[in-house]
Amino acid sequence: MHTVAILGAGALGGALARTLAEGDAVARVVLIDDASEVARGKALDIRQAGPVEAYDTSVEGTDRVDCVSEADAIVIADRHREGDWAGDQALQMLARVTHLSPRAPIVLAGAGHHVLMSQAVSELKLPVARLVGSAPVAAGAAARVLAAAWIDASPVDLTIPILGAPPAWVLAWDRLASAGGAVEMPAHATARVEQTLASSWPPGPYSLASAAATVVRAMLSASRRRLCCFAATPFGGIRPVVFAAPVTLSPSGIASVVVPELSPRQRVALESTVLART
Repeated sequence: MHTVAILGAGALGGALARTLAEGDAVARVVLIDDASEVARGKALDIRQAGPVEAYDTSVEGTDRVDCVSEADAIVIADRHREGDWAGDQALQMLARVTHLSPRAPIVLAGAGHHVLMSQAVSELKLPVARLVGSAPVAAGAAARVLAAAWIDASPVDLTIPILGAPPAWVLAWDRLASAGGAVEMPAHATARVEQTLASSWPPGPYSLASAAATVVRAMLSASRRRLCCFAATPFGGIRPVVFAAPVTLSPSGIASVVVPELSPRQRVALESTVLART
């Protein structure tokens, strides 16, 4: 079984530690924050809930960043006092983490961490395959909930590839499916879903935590499951840029990125989003 290190014991970090623990998908979760008492307290609370919820995952809290050297996967979450990792502090932390753990994949779980990913690629020259942004999984889930209300279906059964970056998400409606079967939605309905998705961004910590946990499990299980995540990939003949697209995951991070066939309108929207970030 595996060890997952979470950088930050804020609302997102704590929710993620709980989500990973209760799924028994990993053997050990280490919650790391400068506020060590908070990290330890949350870890103890999660661990003591184990007998009630029937899970036996080891959960620890600490302020020792060097614990990432023992991790099979590292997740960048949010700090107890300072909130989301961003700016120079975040880049310094990423540089330290990659030095301590030169091979473990790094999942960036925050709603705005695609910006941090771009900086890590351009300024720190980190290997792009190691970096995965999980927030689009939460955006895709929100889109499925919104679309399900229009077609009287369960959002669990829906599939909608999501691309781009917030708030200008690009939904591949031509690929909309319910339980594997193709589904069509009227143009006014798709427009309403896109508008609502953009205006409701960002999601809360539980949604983001579920998305990050889904990505971590898919990576560590070597399932090669395809999920829509932030990835740094070449687009239109330019240098790698960060945007959401379907990716295949492996224990080392991103194995491949597959941009689906898009309608002309969707292609223009995606190009506008990507080029605006270069």
